[in-house]
Amino acid sequence: MSDELEDYVKLTDEEIGLRVGELAEWKLVDRSLVKEFQFENMFESSEFFSKVAQAAEPLQHHPDIEIEHGTNLKVKLTTKDVGGISQYDFMLARKIDNIG
Repeated sequence: MSDELEDYVKLTDEEIGLRVGELAEWKLVDRSLVKEFQFENMFESSEFFSKVAQAAEPLQHHPDIEIEHGTNLKVKLTTKDVGGISQYDFMLARKIDNIG
């Protein structure tokens, strides 16, 4: 991890509950932040995937992404290093929401 970034810290259930309400359409599922996206075609979904990768790389925090039928993407954020959700999951969720 870059020296410029804070260490990963697992958030408490209370912190997660407060923060998840600040995100548009993100849900807490099995101790992960999850959001689903639908696109018109595979080109749009692959472009979105690429933009998510560009947002994730500077944070050195990479989401799990499931692709179904080429047009439905499910983004799952969790910090495996701490065994739960960290501030980086929320940072990346906000960056993903700003992809347009």
